Amino acid sequence: MHSAAIGFFVSLLVSQAYAASESGHLETIKAPSDSPAFEAEDEPATSINRNPIITVSTSDIKLLGCNTNQQKLIEGAAITANVLVANAMTYLAELRPDIPQPRYTTWYGTYNKESYGTVVSLFAKMQNQATSLTYDCKTCPKGFGPSKDLKNQAYVYTSAYSGGKYNKKINFCGGFWKAPITGIDSQAGKIIQELSRISEMGGTRDRVRGKESAKALAARAPESAVMNTDSYVYFAENTPALS
Repeated sequence: MHSAAIGFFVSLLVSQAYAASESGHLETIKAPSDSPAFEAEDEPATSINRNPIITVSTSDIKLLGCNTNQQKLIEGAAITANVLVANAMTYLAELRPDIPQPRYTTWYGTYNKESYGTVVSLFAKMQNQATSLTYDCKTCPKGFGPSKDLKNQAYVYTSAYSGGKYNKKINFCGGFWKAPITGIDSQAGKIIQELSRISEMGGTRDRVRGKESAKALAARAPESAVMNTDSYVYFAENTPALS
């Protein structure tokens, strides 16, 4: 899905989500395979559903210390994250092992069945999870926040466990609110980044940080790239668009 198509599709979903919050009816939407945003190839590489169901209801989102404006931004970013993950799954379903595709090879390196399976599994676990998290707007843990070189980046912190119980919570630090909802280093991308870190989702780690380092990792060590956090962010954001 190209950036313009994502933007249009997200705007549609967000508007539907806000309408649903009043009516209580709309919960999910099925991405149409015949839309420009979800063009199908001749044959899919797997049996992955190329028409994923996208959750647009935000009723399961829990907010801590968030004002009305922050709530709207979070809801839009969470729905967008669901869209990006669904698009990633559609792309992976259509991937042909015999024809290297730049979007996959750029972020995960040379195709092999095991690595591909890891990527598919992780994205599958992240499907529609962005709209079922707790988002904390008031607590930015010590040690997290803008640095001199990264002052315009978004900062989020995931607490996977609390009090011995599994806890899917993302804490937002100041830079998050300055990021675009889509595109490179976006709010939606940051939610996907933190989702992928949670052990239940796949437990990615920061093998390397940044776009160029992630590309280099894919080229030299595909087995590490498929467990690198930023690789999932850039693959999902797909900005600029790769086929």
